[in-house]
Amino acid sequence: MQIFINRRRFVLGVGAAAAAGSLPAAVRAAMSPNDKFDLLIKGGDVVDPSQRLRGVRDIGIRNGVVEAIQA
Repeated sequence: MQIFINRRRFVLGVGAAAAAGSLPAAVRAAMSPNDKFDLLIKGGDVVDPSQRLRGVRDIGIRNGVVEAIQA
């Protein structure tokens, strides 16, 4: 049996894990409340047809929500 997961589910799962505190202690210790993002993806290929956007962007995620997409 194969399990398929798309990017949105993966990112939501990572954000949910971070919000629930299920990250390893070493990772939690490296993150402070002043950090802007829980997860930063650098150089991701972003496709958003609603905004006619396709390109390499950096994506900042905080508490399971995409907070920033920048070149």
